[in-house]
Amino acid sequence: MEAVNNHEKKSKIIQQANLNWNSLLRYLAFCERMGYIEKHDNTYSLTAKGLRALTDLELILSRIRELESFVENSELDAQLLKYAFPNTKQKNVLKQSEK
Repeated sequence: MEAVNNHEKKSKIIQQANLNWNSLLRYLAFCERMGYIEKHDNTYSLTAKGLRALTDLELILSRIRELESFVENSELDAQLLKYAFPNTKQKNVLKQSEK
């Protein structure tokens, strides 16, 4: 939906969204049915509902990235503990480190 900023033509949307023609047509039809975009002659623009949806999606993606970073750091911590204490079960080490 970012590609449909303000009265954009299909050719510009297809470039910005990196979609093929068939995917673009399906995407535009879906977004129009949902009320996220509206067509004006040969251009498309976001509606207020589409702007809210885009803002919500950006927030969700931001939270997902934060969680991915947390998981990556947790996995790294587990690997470091396993390396630091090779003869000890990780669960015991984790319990001790939490105290």
